[in-house]
Amino acid sequence: MILNPHISKFIKIGAVLFCFMCLFFAINTASKYEYQKTETEIQSNKVRELEEKIRELTIINQELLHIRVILAQDREQLMKEISSLQKKYPELEDWKLTSKNEP
Repeated sequence: MILNPHISKFIKIGAVLFCFMCLFFAINTASKYEYQKTETEIQSNKVRELEEKIRELTIINQELLHIRVILAQDREQLMKEISSLQKKYPELEDWKLTSKNEP
């Protein structure tokens, strides 16, 4: 089968153009994939950093709650001690009156 040389030339040009189009499509797809992969890695790194910060803040929060409980217990203990001392030494309340009455 002998083809017209012009038709044969167009078929060759068409095949080359098709190959370039496929190559361009493959490069474009690979570029989009790499970009998305990079964005995904950046986002996953941010998520890991935020999770680590959440863990640190949770630990700090637990420590602060523990300190708060201790301070509340200390306050109650001091209030009990003050109350017992006031009952034991009622004359100590008189100093407030004398300091106010002095000129």
